[in-house]
Amino acid sequence: MKTKYYQYNKSGGEKYSEFTEEEYLIAKTYENRWFISFGNCVLECSKDEYRAYYSEKNHADYTQRDKNGKIVIPLSLEQYAHNTCQNLIFRDFEEEILEKIMAKEMLERLHTALKKLKPCERNIIHKLFWENKNQTQLADEYGITQQTMHEKITRVLAKLLKFIKNEK
Repeated sequence: MKTKYYQYNKSGGEKYSEFTEEEYLIAKTYENRWFISFGNCVLECSKDEYRAYYSEKNHADYTQRDKNGKIVIPLSLEQYAHNTCQNLIFRDFEEEILEKIMAKEMLERLHTALKKLKPCERNIIHKLFWENKNQTQLADEYGITQQTMHEKITRVLAKLLKFIKNEK
């Protein structure tokens, strides 16, 4: 979809008139002309409107996340030319670092809780989550019914959760 460019209409009548991309690129070089882009439109505005628009927008509008949750910064960093942009970018990185720290802490708590389980209980957890065996396969391996295995897994997971909560 092609971008449309609108400028203040200095001749009266309509408030805005459409103009070409080439004219926009030239107009953008002037110090006293301000433009806000949204969707497939670029609209001329006052300096105050420009500042208000970019200072009030949520930083999430400036960034996107890929399918893995990683931040994707657009190739055009024109929108980051605002005074608060550095703080916003660093805030995102701080959140990412905090998430990693919290994940590491949770992993350490899980390892500590797993060590408190009996060896047979750890073995069930290992086969269930690391070897990707289902309850029926485990029941066959242990020579018990699937229902009994389900109850055993439920008890072990409840015990594990209790150990994790007590680690706090």
